[in-house]
Amino acid sequence: MCITSYSLIRSIMSKTFSASEIAKHTEEDDCWLVIHGKVYDVTKYLDEHPGGPEIMVSNAGSEAGEE
Repeated sequence: MCITSYSLIRSIMSKTFSASEIAKHTEEDDCWLVIHGKVYDVTKYLDEHPGGPEIMVSNAGSEAGEE
């Protein structure tokens, strides 16, 4: 499975990541979420989530748009 990357800060990137690459980004200092097939680096925004960073980190590295 390959997924196109998007950034919350920058314009759309044309880079494609494999599921195994995305799965490496699951920590509070390096947190990527996949939402409806798009990859987001949300590391800088963890503390802004109303439910706290734990919710985002627990869904990091995989598809989070289904929940």
